[in-house]
Amino acid sequence: MGNVQLSHKPTFFYNATNGAVWQGLFEWQDAPYGWRKIVCTSAHEAEIWSDRMRQWDRSMHEMTLEQRELVEGPIREEMRSELRHQMANSRNNVNRDFLARALETLNGQGNRLSYRRESYMHAEAYERGR
Repeated sequence: MGNVQLSHKPTFFYNATNGAVWQGLFEWQDAPYGWRKIVCTSAHEAEIWSDRMRQWDRSMHEMTLEQRELVEGPIREEMRSELRHQMANSRNNVNRDFLARALETLNGQGNRLSYRRESYMHAEAYERGR
């Protein structure tokens, strides 16, 4: 087939110090200080840099979720502990059943932060049907 040329060249900015990859706007735009501008001339090269950008975004998102879990995890455990305490010391069966159901609902939700996301360039998402 040969090398397919793109009419609008995707531009990425790469920071070698921390491995960050950003998608740029235009190929004539200058790179920010400390960043390297990569102008993709073929679809294959654009796919490689887009994959690197997705890997960077995935790792940053996972770090954010871990930081959220460090803050929100103890709060959730304290809520469960308080519900157990109130359930054990409830005055009647109605309150006990209500708190048991609330605790069951809280335990059934699982970890809301365990989701995964993936980002695409607009053209890639269109090609993949997303």
